[in-house]
Amino acid sequence: MVEPGMRPTLVYAADPLCGWCFAFVEGIAHLRSELADEVDWEVACGGLVTGARVAPIADAADYLRTGMRAVEARTSARFGAAFWAVLEDGRWVSNSEPACRATLTVQDRHGGAAAVDFAGALATGFYAEGRVPDAPESLRAAARVAHVAADEILEAWDTDAARERTQRAFASARSRGLSSYPSLFLRAGAKLEPVLRGWAPPDRAYLEVRRALDERIDSRVGQIGRFARPKK
Repeated sequence: MVEPGMRPTLVYAADPLCGWCFAFVEGIAHLRSELADEVDWEVACGGLVTGARVAPIADAADYLRTGMRAVEARTSARFGAAFWAVLEDGRWVSNSEPACRATLTVQDRHGGAAAVDFAGALATGFYAEGRVPDAPESLRAAARVAHVAADEILEAWDTDAARERTQRAFASARSRGLSSYPSLFLRAGAKLEPVLRGWAPPDRAYLEVRRALDERIDSRVGQIGRFARPKK
């Protein structure tokens, strides 16, 4: 087991409103299980549905239906009848900010691993079970999955400070090019090294992460060996 602070950090660029992130919940669960205490986690949110995109979900119904069919054709993810009912009703206003704000609140208070689980639970709750991700009951359900106190998160989530912090996080993520979801990056100091862009099956996702981690270890061993060589 590697001590906290010494572990590499996997940065997961995600958005709870991203259908491909819903499909990648299985892959993230596989990574969380296989890597265990080998890595730290961080969620980066750039805001998929913000600004002019914020609108009743009916406005994007045709786009979403096409996208959902593509997700189901390539993955084992299936969008539930309750989600299709939300889409058919059309009144819910699609907006990434509240769900991302809640995810970042979890991260600030309980760390990146809990935030990864929380974001995945929001996506599953929405697309599989029809629970819109900005509703308090949806946040409570996701908090239970992430093993964090729902009352604490809801209190901290509904503040101007949390809203301002989320806008800063959006700007930071976009400035670093974190605008494709889902994606994985390995943090190397202030630099982010791309590991995986877009959805991949769980086994392939693990292989890509494993390769990146092994390359990092080999690089460090090489540097140690170079500096340890005796001078002639």
